[in-house]
Amino acid sequence: AALREQGERGAARFCVKRGLNRGALAEVAEARRHHLDLLAGARLVVPPPGRSRDARGPDTFVDEEGSVHGRNSHWDGLIAAVLCAALCPNLARVVVEDDAVVLYRGKKKMHLPPASSLSRCGEDLPSEWAVYGSSHVSGRRTTVDHACSVGTHALLLFGGRAVSSIDHRRRTVTVGGEGREDVEVRCPAGTGVLFREARGVVEELLRRRMEGGQGC
Repeated sequence: AALREQGERGAARFCVKRGLNRGALAEVAEARRHHLDLLAGARLVVPPPGRSRDARGPDTFVDEEGSVHGRNSHWDGLIAAVLCAALCPNLARVVVEDDAVVLYRGKKKMHLPPASSLSRCGEDLPSEWAVYGSSHVSGRRTTVDHACSVGTHALLLFGGRAVSSIDHRRRTVTVGGEGREDVEVRCPAGTGVLFREARGVVEELLRRRMEGGQGC
């Protein structure tokens, strides 16, 4: 959107201000366009009248205002929740050590790539938890390829297996950790109770959706 509305210089300022790697974003955009071409070729998405699926530009038809395919693309919290649901077994605590942002999965320390926007947050971390994609080991150093900060609500809905315990005195909620360590998040006990019930409803709706049933 910044490239379309403000041009090359505006896009460059946008990336610098937010600590983003412009080259990496350009590669992601090109891969995304290719993926959309494949989806359009399979008729899983349909370009609006007057737009060819082979059109090239800063954005593709999926980003157009009002498009059913991109109507939630600017809702950062929703996107983070989707990523949490998809990657949640790969959940780590975000810690600042020696002025560097690192991830801990239990006692295992993992590093962020220099281009990661999360690594540039410093002490101003958006959340103490993050999900990550793949990782690789070089010598004794483990580095994750991508990471996304996730908030308390996303963890309560999609983290681990289920909300396993609620501590009213300490105002903490524990989420079961997929056979690994549990995840303890700080929030009011009443919020934990509400999300435990909401999680059951969401899981039932998803089950019906996957089975092709009604009520979704």
